[in-house]
Amino acid sequence: MTVVEAAGARVIGVASLVDRSSGKAGFEVPFEALLKIAGETWSAASCPLCAAGSEAIKPGSRPV
Repeated sequence: MTVVEAAGARVIGVASLVDRSSGKAGFEVPFEALLKIAGETWSAASCPLCAAGSEAIKPGSRPV
């Protein structure tokens, strides 16, 4: 939005294919998505995967 506004345009809405924000996207303009997914989140202390010894890996964060 910052880039669009810097180019002199006015943002009147935001769209995405998937909304995983559970309605908390936080845009100051209308927001629409084709698919809304409410994902579960846990603190590290209560995460079932962490309790099973799984290592947290952010996809795309490691070199190929």
